[in-house]
Amino acid sequence: MLFYQGWVKIISGSLETGKQNCEQAISIFRILKQPGSQQACEEMLRGILINQENPNNWFVFS
Repeated sequence: MLFYQGWVKIISGSLETGKQNCEQAISIFRILKQPGSQQACEEMLRGILINQENPNNWFVFS
């Protein structure tokens, strides 16, 4: 949930706060030894940040 809250903040214009939320969620997965979730969130965050720089492109997940 924390990761997705960060995602919303990023796309709403609060880049630093949103990025911090996402990175905290990634850290939690690391602490809990959940490498799959950690890696998935790291990859999503990279895509979100790229998309945030170029809002004409869409980043959608299913």
